[in-house]
Amino acid sequence: MKLTFYLAPSTWERADLDNLAKPVLDTIFLSTNPQVRDRSLIGALFEVDDKRVIQLAVEKQLVSRPEEEGCDVSIECWPSAEVPKG
Repeated sequence: MKLTFYLAPSTWERADLDNLAKPVLDTIFLSTNPQVRDRSLIGALFEVDDKRVIQLAVEKQLVSRPEEEGCDVSIECWPSAEVPKG
């Protein structure tokens, strides 16, 4: 999974990547400890727990104006694999 956040200079300095990523993950996947205000949004796309994410790349890109801010989300789905028990 890859998240690219496009941020204007006014947002860039105070934007902490892990704090940006968590609500996106909580919205896309189910979560046992969601950090979104509207709990009806949890698991909006996939009804699987976010602990099934095995790779996460997160980056910030600078844009000129606030109206250009946003986030691109790219998800690769792999066939179900047996999760090792330990």
